[in-house]
Amino acid sequence: MSKAIETRYKGYRFRSRLEARWAVFFDTLGIAYRYEPEGFDLNGLAYLPDFYLPTEEPAAWVEVKPEIPRDAEGWSSLLRPLFELSKFQREHAIAILGDPYPGEYKLFFVGYIRETDEMIIPRIDTYADQEIVFAESDCGAIHLAHVCPPNVQFPNTIRVRNVLRDCQDPTRCVMHIYGDNGPWIGQKCPDLFKAFSRARAARFEYGDQP
Repeated sequence: MSKAIETRYKGYRFRSRLEARWAVFFDTLGIAYRYEPEGFDLNGLAYLPDFYLPTEEPAAWVEVKPEIPRDAEGWSSLLRPLFELSKFQREHAIAILGDPYPGEYKLFFVGYIRETDEMIIPRIDTYADQEIVFAESDCGAIHLAHVCPPNVQFPNTIRVRNVLRDCQDPTRCVMHIYGDNGPWIGQKCPDLFKAFSRARAARFEYGDQP
């Protein structure tokens, strides 16, 4: 079995280059994070999440994995700690699977609704069919947007970066789904375009410089 390469970046010792590339992605977007800030005992399950994104309310915990689970047992082992962590911390829990580039990653999240003190938990047997992607609003907010299937009982979005600029008409602010599928994507999602491009190109051959 191959072993991930430990990678230094911004003073952190990441366990893999994949984690370091997602750190570059967050940095480029100006999303504050802490790497492995603390572990948890979740009803007898020892768990150390990779990232904590503290800025938004609710905050979010992030687990990074290189591959998508191949069977129900794999999904269960991935999602169970996310459910328990979200319930324990009353915050969002997110899984990022794959490389930071459109078409090469999948997102999953357990949503926590602070106003009603409620979690929305997806059904594991249908989770593989869901599609969640990064999206950028005209105002500069960055979201995890749940786009498929459209009728799933789940929060539609989680915001991971707040508004950066005023919209001419806030009631008509448009959220653009980011995908490598058209010549205008760099204009509609300029910050995501930059973040994905920089994370993709990161080499980490010269100290902390990606």
